Amino acid sequence: MKIRVKLYASLAEYLPAHAADNQAELEVEAGTTPARIIAALGLPGEMCHLVLVNGVFVEPSARDSQPLEEGDALAIWPPVAGGQGSASVTVTPAKAGSSLSGNYGFPSVRE
Repeated sequence: MKIRVKLYASLAEYLPAHAADNQAELEVEAGTTPARIIAALGLPGEMCHLVLVNGVFVEPSARDSQPLEEGDALAIWPPVAGGQGSASVTVTPAKAGSSLSGNYGFPSVRE
């Protein structure tokens, strides 16, 4: 099955050679999880701070058990820091059946 992976910031260097615009379409086995993609691309686990599937946050504890489906969009961000002072952002998982608005740089994969 095919999925689209988009890696942000310093993680983009882990994409395959055929990637463009920090994203690549990958052919993966049915039942593949975000954790398996992270490992297959050689991404350091501690650098995969924010993981979304189709715009919905995937908690670290679910990354090895949530199977991806045909056409899914997997987006991964590293930890982000910068500027003066400190700030924090809390990400709360979406409730079942809801999703975040916006396409996060992906073309629409589901209607």
